[in-house]
Amino acid sequence: VPAQALALMNDPFVHEQARLWGERAMKSAEDEGLPVAIDTMWQQAFGRPPSGEEVAMAREFVGEKGAEGWADLAHALIQTKEFRFIP
Repeated sequence: VPAQALALMNDPFVHEQARLWGERAMKSAEDEGLPVAIDTMWQQAFGRPPSGEEVAMAREFVGEKGAEGWADLAHALIQTKEFRFIP
């Protein structure tokens, strides 16, 4: 429903959780490498590995935004239909 999408976009709790998830992913990228961090985020969000296109998109996204990009990527994953709906 539209209210659900708006809550996920604007709720301070969701922003905080995305920030925390992004921090964990950034630390993982520093410790284990960027591909491992991206794969872990996709596994946590969707229960599947990312496609090659998704990895490329995530790398570019994080590369352009720097440290803040990890929290933004986490928030973007939370906004996807794949995250919100169980088939």
